[in-house]
Amino acid sequence: MTSPVLALRRAILDAATADPDLVALMGGTLRLHDEAPRASAPVYALFGDLTAQDWSTDFDRGHEQDKQILAWAERFAAILDDRSSTMRRFPSTATAS
Repeated sequence: MTSPVLALRRAILDAATADPDLVALMGGTLRLHDEAPRASAPVYALFGDLTAQDWSTDFDRGHEQDKQILAWAERFAAILDDRSSTMRRFPSTATAS
């Protein structure tokens, strides 16, 4: 059985790799890492903290994850402006707490 944490990570990597706008913003290759690459200039992203909760019952399986992805860029405001139209394609259901 595949871990739900690893399955979500794979889905994120697959979706990010398939996004040509995101790859272009990162210099032509997806730069999503577990830890900051040494001597690497931004733009890159890191997998941040992860919390996972199993809320399975006797009859159903369930799992909840809260995962962070941190973006690093020298020209962050300019990149966000360039990316804002693309990001509107992905509606967010997250709420601030």
